[in-house]
Amino acid sequence: MVPDFPGGVVLVSLIFLAGVCFISGFAFLWESKDYAWVPLSIGAILCLFVIVAWFRAQKDTDLENATPTTVADSFGNQITTDTRALTSLVAVKNIGELFTDLMHREPLPEPDGLIDDKGNPIPNTEREAKNKVDQANDKAKEITNLATNAFGIPAESESGIQPLVEEPFSTNIIGTNTGKPGKASPRTDKA
Repeated sequence: MVPDFPGGVVLVSLIFLAGVCFISGFAFLWESKDYAWVPLSIGAILCLFVIVAWFRAQKDTDLENATPTTVADSFGNQITTDTRALTSLVAVKNIGELFTDLMHREPLPEPDGLIDDKGNPIPNTEREAKNKVDQANDKAKEITNLATNAFGIPAESESGIQPLVEEPFSTNIIGTNTGKPGKASPRTDKA
């Protein structure tokens, strides 16, 4: 939740201070004193600051009692956040992508071996490749669990479960892998 800041009190106090600066500046002008521009300039700067701060804080003030935003997927996983935290379309898109990555991460498939710099298979490297893939899967699972805990997603969520899959995860098959295991239904959208 975005913390509340008593900005209204500060802004009203600064307006009163700007008023005092303007009154003293006009008094200096009335008395034909030098440096009358100093309190007038300070008052103008304070007024400008208050106007900018008010417009920047107004959207958060308007959304103070808004219903929290919930991002959910078809599996029932969801993240709920304060509406004020997601004020830009880019932020909503990024949180959605992060949510998708956390909830639907799958481990790397079993390797057949390593390859050299030219892409040619290196014989008898199955065990070394398996160790590297296992390390990568363990590290990814650890990072996923840390991230889901940071977002408050329960430990029994599917994000901690690492299913064995027959094919690697691909964004090209999202929403189309609804048929029987091993059979992907045809794509209906054009990418």
